[in-house]
Amino acid sequence: MTSTFDTLFPAELNGVVAKFEIVDPDGTPNRVLEITRQWSINLEWHLTGTGVTSLGGTWHVQVSLESMGTGFEGVVNPIVDIPYGDYDPAMSGPTHCHWKLPQPITITPAEMQARNIIPNVYKPVVLITYTNPVGQRQPMAGFWEGSLITLYDPN
Repeated sequence: MTSTFDTLFPAELNGVVAKFEIVDPDGTPNRVLEITRQWSINLEWHLTGTGVTSLGGTWHVQVSLESMGTGFEGVVNPIVDIPYGDYDPAMSGPTHCHWKLPQPITITPAEMQARNIIPNVYKPVVLITYTNPVGQRQPMAGFWEGSLITLYDPN
């Protein structure tokens, strides 16, 4: 798994995608999933550094799948917007902010069918971008490439 995070002030801020987890319907982390059942994605990330709590704006999260061969390639969820100030206070402090999705991103069988996602091996890829308080995209983003997953048809 590869994670990188480019920040507005590289000498002062460091970021990391701290958790990416695909879970099956019973909540168990899994990388082998039935295409006829929904599955979900849990995601957490954090920034550390001086002044990290003083920034505002919004994070924008999207998850894509890259096919290993023939199959779907593209974004699998509507973009999730998370206000910068909605970091987890229990896991944050004056020089550390920790965010997590307010609820898992859920991919249903109907959504997979609508996107023409077929049984295959895929690489999940996360992109977290940032806009400032007036909505301008800024040069700060997190990237995460995950371990391969298999979507299979149980029939």
